[in-house]
Amino acid sequence: RAEVHITDVRRAGAFEPAAGATAQAVRVVRDVHPPRIALEFKRLSPDGRTLAEGSRTLPGLAFQMRGDRYPGDKLRHEKTLIDDWVAREFPARRP
Repeated sequence: RAEVHITDVRRAGAFEPAAGATAQAVRVVRDVHPPRIALEFKRLSPDGRTLAEGSRTLPGLAFQMRGDRYPGDKLRHEKTLIDDWVAREFPARRP
């Protein structure tokens, strides 16, 4: 079991006022504004003992070069960061 607390999220892209009159409502995604997520976690045993704990900052460098696992989802880049972290931090057990 794991407990994860997300402490900060910087979404991919930024609002760019030079984009026109409706720029307040448009997030422009460019490489210079990668996503970033900060989190704290605990890995727990079945009886609730803490096995490991820590904090991580998940940088989204080269985020536009990755495959799109969540086409059309407004949080696709951020979800991919979390998916990649879970796969690294909690590798699947092989029977």
